[in-house]
Amino acid sequence: MDKPDGLYVIKPHQAEAFIEQLPVRKFFGVGKATEARMHAVGIQTGADLKRMSELQLQTHFGKSGRFAALEDSARTYAFALKSVGRA
Repeated sequence: MDKPDGLYVIKPHQAEAFIEQLPVRKFFGVGKATEARMHAVGIQTGADLKRMSELQLQTHFGKSGRFAALEDSARTYAFALKSVGRA
């Protein structure tokens, strides 16, 4: 993620591998406290998070745990390529 303006292009075929290697602290909504709680139960990366069931996440994180759960059926990526220009 070293490109100018902090932008990085992730192509659809790269998305899952990119998320799996991403530290949980880089996920939107994960701050220091949540990161510490995740590390305490063995969640360091997106791959670790993906391995946890919704029930396990709810056990450790309450209602908010269900928002972190990703079921295989929900892992459908749809991308629309758009051009962004300046008027």
